[in-house]
Amino acid sequence: MGVFLFDRDCRYTVAGGGELSSVGLTSADFEGATAHDLFLEAIADELEHYYREALDGRSHRFEQQYQDRQYQVQTLPVRDDDGEVISGLAVSEDITERRERQQALERQNERLREFAGVVSHDLRNPLNVAQGRLELARTESDSDHLDDVAAAIERSHRLIDDLLTLASSGDEVTETEALDLGALAEGCWRNVPTGDATLSVRTEQTVVADRGRLEQLLENLVRNAVEHARPQSAMSSDDVAGHANDLTVTVGALAGGFYVEDTGPGIPPEERDEVFEAGHSTAVNGTGFGLRIVEQIADAHGWTVTVTDSESGGARFEFHGVETA
Repeated sequence: MGVFLFDRDCRYTVAGGGELSSVGLTSADFEGATAHDLFLEAIADELEHYYREALDGRSHRFEQQYQDRQYQVQTLPVRDDDGEVISGLAVSEDITERRERQQALERQNERLREFAGVVSHDLRNPLNVAQGRLELARTESDSDHLDDVAAAIERSHRLIDDLLTLASSGDEVTETEALDLGALAEGCWRNVPTGDATLSVRTEQTVVADRGRLEQLLENLVRNAVEHARPQSAMSSDDVAGHANDLTVTVGALAGGFYVEDTGPGIPPEERDEVFEAGHSTAVNGTGFGLRIVEQIADAHGWTVTVTDSESGGARFEFHGVETA
C-alpha cells in the first residue's frame, strides 16, 4: 500500500508505504514533486484530476495500470478543525492478483455457461436415441436395435465425462510436479482402447505440470488419433480401436516443449483453426470436446498449442512454453 499527502498545488508533501520501493521510487522522490514530474502524462493527468477533486471536497475511487500492475487509488480531502479543506490524501493498493483471480473466475463462469448450453442441447439427443431404442428392445427379444442403444449410451457417457472435464480443465494450474513425459505417455496409452496401434516415445524430458491434467491431455490426443484412424460408421470405441492396426502415435521432444503426432489422415489446413472449438468433430463416434479440452489444459499451464502435419502427413500437435526440470 502507498499513502500520499499533497498540497493545494498538487505537490506531494509526504509519501510512504511498501509500494514505493516496488516501483523503484522513494519518499524523497515524491517530496515537492507533482504527478507530472514522476509519471507518464496520461497517468499524471488522471491523478491530478482526482487530486483537484479531493481539494474541492470530493472523494473518489478509481483504478490505474502502472508498470504492468493494476492499482486501486482512493483520493479524499483532508480538513482542518473548521472543516476547511487544507490538503488531499491518496491511498493506492496493488490489486493485480485480485483482478487476475476475478478474471479467472469470469473465464470459469463462461466455461460453465458453455457447459450448461451443451448439456441442454447436445447431450439430450443421444440420450433420447438410447431411450427410444431401449423401448423397442423391450418389445423385441432379439432386436438389432440393441447395438444402436449400446452405441448411444456409450457416447452419452463420454459426452458427460468430456463436458465435466471441459468445465474445469481451463482452471489455472496451481499445483505442479516434475513428471517423466515418456513414462506418463506410456501409462496414458494403456488407459485408452488403441487396438493394434503403436506408441513411439522419443523423449526423455521431465516436464513440470499438473499430473492429472497432463494425463487428460495425452489421453485425449491418443483417443483423437485412434478415432480418426479409419472412416467409421456407428461403432463402439473398441471397434474403432480394432481398425487402427497400422496407426503409430509418437510423443517427442521439442525445444521448449513437446509434440504428439500420428500417422493418421491428418487435419486439412483449412480446418486447423476449427479443431479446438467445442463440438467440432469429424469422427462419427467423437464427442467434439477432446481437442477443446486439450487446448484448455495447455492454456491453464501457460502453454501454446498449434496443429500441423506430422512427417507421415498425419496430425501433429506441438506444445511450447513448457517448463522442464
